Amino acid sequence: MLKTLATVLALSACLAQTADFKEKARFTIGGDGLWDYLTLDAAGKRLYVARETRVAVVDTASGKLVGEVPGLDGAHGVALVPELGLGFASSGKSGTVVAFDLEKLETRATIGVGRGADAILYDPASKLVFVFNAKSRDASVIDPKTKKVLGTIALPGKPEFGVSDGKGKIYVNLETTSELARIDARKLALESRIPLAPCTQPTGLAIDRETGRLFAGCRNRKLVVVDPERSRVLKSFDVGSNVDGVAFDPKRKLVFVPGGDGTMVVLREKSPEAFELHARFDTKKGARTIALDPESGRVYVVTADRGPAVSGEAHASVLPGTFVVLVY
Repeated sequence: MLKTLATVLALSACLAQTADFKEKARFTIGGDGLWDYLTLDAAGKRLYVARETRVAVVDTASGKLVGEVPGLDGAHGVALVPELGLGFASSGKSGTVVAFDLEKLETRATIGVGRGADAILYDPASKLVFVFNAKSRDASVIDPKTKKVLGTIALPGKPEFGVSDGKGKIYVNLETTSELARIDARKLALESRIPLAPCTQPTGLAIDRETGRLFAGCRNRKLVVVDPERSRVLKSFDVGSNVDGVAFDPKRKLVFVPGGDGTMVVLREKSPEAFELHARFDTKKGARTIALDPESGRVYVVTADRGPAVSGEAHASVLPGTFVVLVY
């Protein structure tokens, strides 16, 4: 009886929290092409969206498209280096990274990296850019000042999303081995591998830099909380399908897990050892990647309406004029 009452009270609390996550804005951007990772410059009020042949740049105050960075082939992600006024966008099909001016959105360099350049990040501790190459299964390391590749780190599996702890360690999901790889950003070397069971095919990843906890979203509809120092999974949660991104709100200690099935699961970090379901709410089908404003707590996802599947094509086409940014 007491257990049943506790369950009912927990569900009631979850429903109450869910009511707080209403759609606050919707920006219709339009344009053709699929999308991948989102990167938010909260101070500059700009959202960078990787969209196949370019990076779309959205003003989060007005909701308008302010410009695009062209010249990409299979755009996947963007890393920002604000102190240099530069952005770096991965171009998977060409195996390159495009360096561009953050103000003018003009290309400054095209840098050859590994095959299948995908997720990309800037590490403030080493002041280097890391791009994770899915097909060559390695990480290319770029000096953003010289725009040159300093080295390549071989990885034991196909890399997906990566994060920096801000202290010189880089973590990246290995989709094919269901592990996390830890990289020493200064030595440019693989340091260790962390198994993620019961997670399989990890994709999205976020970090609480204060506690060191990592949050890996997985294709088998799981989110696992990881203590990298003990190489241990602390807890797992059920989430939506086709997760491709995870975001952590350091101010409110919340973890957001968007599913491509149009769901969002929100978890709360009560302490470094205790985590709970905080809320669940609906977004829109296809909204599987995410960006978060750490000051306001607003989260951004993107999606579009899709046409009928075409024989021989991996993805259904985007219907013209339907691409939107949803803000919660």
